[in-house]
Amino acid sequence: MKSTRLYTIVPLLFFLLTSVHAQMNHDARDIPCLGRGDSTRLADAECNYVSGLCAENHGLVESSLSFAVQLRLRYPDRSFTALERAVDRLVLDGATPGIRYKAMLASTVFAAPRLIDTHVTDGIGDGDELFAAISAQLGRKLLVHNE
Repeated sequence: MKSTRLYTIVPLLFFLLTSVHAQMNHDARDIPCLGRGDSTRLADAECNYVSGLCAENHGLVESSLSFAVQLRLRYPDRSFTALERAVDRLVLDGATPGIRYKAMLASTVFAAPRLIDTHVTDGIGDGDELFAAISAQLGRKLLVHNE
């Protein structure tokens, strides 16, 4: 059982580690972790991030949520149906409260990416900082005043 998990986690961790190196050299239209974007690479990114969201490793799930959000923010007009479904599943079925909370924020971003000012989120490399910035922006924009 543990060896099966190891065989699943090692390739995904390898992907993420090589992706971090690629992310350091990207321009404004790059896909998080994959470099310059085109349709095939966007589809590959979506597939990889969905795989990461389905992993048993909590850190990998949280990293994949962060990359998924960055992808959505860079391409707000593009549909990422499989990724959005995977994020929505985590809102209810995430393994930890932190994953469920980040998935809820990510789900909101997928539903309405234009609520987020990308000038604030660009350049944030850490997932926790990214979700804190998104939470703060949504908190300011989605406050409802009842009289």
